[in-house]
Amino acid sequence: MPTHSPRRRSSLWVVYFLTFLAPFSTVKAQTTPDLANIYQLAHVHDAQYQQALLSIDADSYQLQATVSGLKPKISLSGNVTHSHSNITSSANGDDITQSGTSREYALNLSQTVFDVSDLNAYQQGQVGLKALRAELNQIKQEFIIRVSDTYLDTLLAQDDLNLAKRQERTLKKQVTQARERFDVGLVSVTDVLDAQARFDAAQVSTLSAENQLATAQENLLLLTGKPVKRIATLAKDFPIQTPSATVNEWITLATENNPPLQQAIATLEQTRLQKNLAKSAYLPTIDLFSRYGTSMGYQSGFDQPDQRVTSIGVSIEMPLYLGGSIGLAKKESQRRWMAAKHALAATRRTLERDITTLHAQLLTDIRRVKAQNKSVQSNTSALEATEAGYDAGTRSIVDVLLAQQNVFAAERDYAQFRYDYIKRLLRIKQTIGDLHSGTLTEINKWFTDSSPLEHDASDHEDASNHE
Repeated sequence: MPTHSPRRRSSLWVVYFLTFLAPFSTVKAQTTPDLANIYQLAHVHDAQYQQALLSIDADSYQLQATVSGLKPKISLSGNVTHSHSNITSSANGDDITQSGTSREYALNLSQTVFDVSDLNAYQQGQVGLKALRAELNQIKQEFIIRVSDTYLDTLLAQDDLNLAKRQERTLKKQVTQARERFDVGLVSVTDVLDAQARFDAAQVSTLSAENQLATAQENLLLLTGKPVKRIATLAKDFPIQTPSATVNEWITLATENNPPLQQAIATLEQTRLQKNLAKSAYLPTIDLFSRYGTSMGYQSGFDQPDQRVTSIGVSIEMPLYLGGSIGLAKKESQRRWMAAKHALAATRRTLERDITTLHAQLLTDIRRVKAQNKSVQSNTSALEATEAGYDAGTRSIVDVLLAQQNVFAAERDYAQFRYDYIKRLLRIKQTIGDLHSGTLTEINKWFTDSSPLEHDASDHEDASNHE
């Protein structure tokens, strides 16, 4: 067996220690959360989502218990009775005192042979479980929408702040240039005042954007349970594609998977079962029962012999008249069934309308993103031409300020339209019933760059120096 010097053994321990820490250092290096990371954090920490999941889980146990009406019922019963009586004899008027203690124990077994209500309850429970699964799917989809909306709204707030800072810095330079030109007599004081007014307004916009970003960060904190200072931003070249599926294909998929529609179908089936139960109210119920018991007693100083009783029998019960409640229950169940039919038809029509609308809106979003990208380029070119004209003396500073404002507004709308496209895409998948964590995994590939969710106070330094 080879031996190592103390220095050699120390070096080996260092190597082992660094090897052990290597995977942890790799994980730590990946500090920029993206959409998938935020979803995973929210999946664990969001109290609203966890409360909904636990409520669904509790309801499922209640529905599963409906099968108990079809299964045997076993119970153990027993009692201990002590009695004391004082009897006056009618013959001689003497009092006779008797006392005793008895004990009874019994094992009871019963099995329903025929009961329409128990069978109906079981069938409604099975339908209810289907509705519950659809509701669970809806809750998960709404949670994905809430997470993605919060993430995208945070990115938009960051974009707004970045644009506000850029505009503030640009206008600050414009104020300086206007003052320099005024000092040498190239422009009037009006140009200085116009630039100053725009700069003051830009500072207010920056403060408002900072407040909006802080609110967005608080919403992320509410979801994830921890402050998030940096998230991955949307890549500039993320794919914007026209959907290959038609509206009718989307409607077909939604008919099979849309959670609200599946819940409406389940509700109709439950009301149908309830209507059938009301029609069967006059049917008898048949139960098979068995009982094994023993009794032991003591009466006035004498032990009574133990008694063991075994019994088995069938009980039949059939309602004849219950004060008119059966007829009223029939009418009620019929009306609820008809109402559920109309509700299902309305849900189908609403679903078809929503899908048609979302399809048209998605096509509009695609065209808006492409058109707005061109608008940013054209407004940037217009700004460059206006600045050149201002330098040549053919354009006023008002023209320059307006052109600058148009560029920033176009860039802001471009960012807004890109996020709207992603939101619309997710809502289409939600309506179809095909929104799940795998969808976020695919979309998460579009978020690559890192952006800090914080502002630098130094951007506002020297704010008073413009006077």
